[in-house]
Amino acid sequence: MIVFEAGRQAKKVRGLWIGAALATLAASFLTVVLLVDSLGAPDPEVARARVGIALFLVALTGAITGGLAVYGRCYVTRLVLEKDRVSMTVRTLGMLRDRSERLPLCRIEQTGSHDRERGRVDAPWWTIRLEHRMLPLIIDAQGDVRDLSGLLTVLLAPAQIQE
Repeated sequence: MIVFEAGRQAKKVRGLWIGAALATLAASFLTVVLLVDSLGAPDPEVARARVGIALFLVALTGAITGGLAVYGRCYVTRLVLEKDRVSMTVRTLGMLRDRSERLPLCRIEQTGSHDRERGRVDAPWWTIRLEHRMLPLIIDAQGDVRDLSGLLTVLLAPAQIQE
């Protein structure tokens, strides 16, 4: 049964990711154009400064795109609790296509919730830490919780395993 779907929130994150990738491509193109233009430039200092700024933009937008790629590997777009209630299927965000993985609930080491308002943005989320995985899964609480008892089964799995 589907426990959670990110829905519109996932579309926003994917849009940011694609936008950052396109900005990186545009900055890269600008850098190439400025490099070619600087070959016969009358003032090489100005040309070098322009190329330096363009390279900075490539690095900045590339870092944002890379960060969103890492975030996408953690961002849960759909969580399905299997009928046996012993395993779950997690779908995480991909730039063009989501990735899916079936996991036993016993791999959940720790869960947490974060509902503090940060500045002017209210962005609550839950985390699921899995053994043998460096970064946690992130469930955006502004998504669509379709089955609260199923979600609680997943989020309370570490406590149930220890008992």
